Amino acid sequence: YGYSNIFVTSPSAENLKTLFQFVFRGFDALGFTEHTDYDIVQATGSGEMRDTVVRVNVFRKHRQTIQYIQPQDAFALAQAELVVIDEAAAIPLPLVRRLMGSHLVFLASTINGYEGTGRSLSLKLLQQLREQARGFVGGTGAQESRGAGGRSLREVSLDEPIRYAAGDATERWLHRLLCLDATVAPRAALPSSSAGPAGCPHPSTCELYWVNRDALFSYHAVSEAFLQRLVGLFVASHYKNSPNDLQLLSDAPGHQVFVLLPPVDPTASSLPEPLCAVQVSLEGGIARQTVMNALGRGERSEGDLIPWLVAQQFQDDEFAALSGARVVRIATHPDYAGMGYGSRALELLRDFYQGRCVPLGDRLPPAAEEPGLPSLTAAELASADLTRDTLHVRDPSTLPPLFLRLSEKRAPHLHWLGVSYGLTQKLHRFWRRAGYTPVYVRQTANDLTGEYTC
Repeated sequence: YGYSNIFVTSPSAENLKTLFQFVFRGFDALGFTEHTDYDIVQATGSGEMRDTVVRVNVFRKHRQTIQYIQPQDAFALAQAELVVIDEAAAIPLPLVRRLMGSHLVFLASTINGYEGTGRSLSLKLLQQLREQARGFVGGTGAQESRGAGGRSLREVSLDEPIRYAAGDATERWLHRLLCLDATVAPRAALPSSSAGPAGCPHPSTCELYWVNRDALFSYHAVSEAFLQRLVGLFVASHYKNSPNDLQLLSDAPGHQVFVLLPPVDPTASSLPEPLCAVQVSLEGGIARQTVMNALGRGERSEGDLIPWLVAQQFQDDEFAALSGARVVRIATHPDYAGMGYGSRALELLRDFYQGRCVPLGDRLPPAAEEPGLPSLTAAELASADLTRDTLHVRDPSTLPPLFLRLSEKRAPHLHWLGVSYGLTQKLHRFWRRAGYTPVYVRQTANDLTGEYTC
């Protein structure tokens, strides 16, 4: 297209090598010859950039330059005509915004999958670009919007694999195992029930349920389908996701999962669509001497984010001994956002931990007698042999219920409820309405989002 000044950027030199490999393949297809039609400039010195291509000078018809710059060097784009940002989701959003100007910009990134770099690009930057360029939407496999300012946004999705054959069994198994293809179901009118007509139910008619993780990860067909929906909610609502989050969801002993469901029809043969999901981490209960020893050495243990943060920043060695719950993630179905379902879930969660969900006079079984899979005895563990174990799907009749009403679940005794999030005006209003007051704001911005953690 005759562009003379082309700039490319990426978060690492490894991304850069792959990009220039495709550039040289394009030159070969066009019949370009090195030294005759173009020259290559490589980086000198030591480090990961050594011998890496950083500039290509093309002079076949007229002078053209393909120049690599680091993401923080946006000041060098004054004469740019085209800027290519590779793996844009792995670059801090403030830097990506500075790289975008009046020139043409190509943003490329892996959004999902085993090498996905996070959802910050689609959840924050692209959402803002769509709002700025509202207009015509059309095309197959692409969306184009043109705003009043004359700048258009075109989105293209590439689904064809480049490392595996299409439909490869190993990749398909890996994606199912780690829920890498989990997506939210498209918006549809919720089915009618005895509690009300079809449509979006009022938040006051929705109920919060505790999710039994033994049943959720039992590989039963119904539980597996619901797990995909649950992970899809978290992936669609949070800027950073990885398979480690799935491991925390399944194995972390102090984590609990709650879902907000519409009024349930007792005669329904399928699980209802979750409107909101909340992941909670039980924290605190740390011995005072442990806190004093750690603070004296300038160390901080993993986990228990809020107790250690308060102890470190406020020099309070007593707060960590209190028990509390931190909201790790809360995710509302994107098509039902802004309808009050998130606030309803937090309201019911607070009532649960305050003991308001159990009617007076009702007696709940001890925590040890709650529905769950039986634990192995010491003798069974001592005689276990991995070479002789037979793996099989559990008998569905032995599984505990997937959901429990909050009135049927014994709540732990807590002293506080808290949350940690990237501070934005919208999120601050949401949490303030829910009754949460900021007590500490981090002084350095998040490397990925550029937001200050509250």
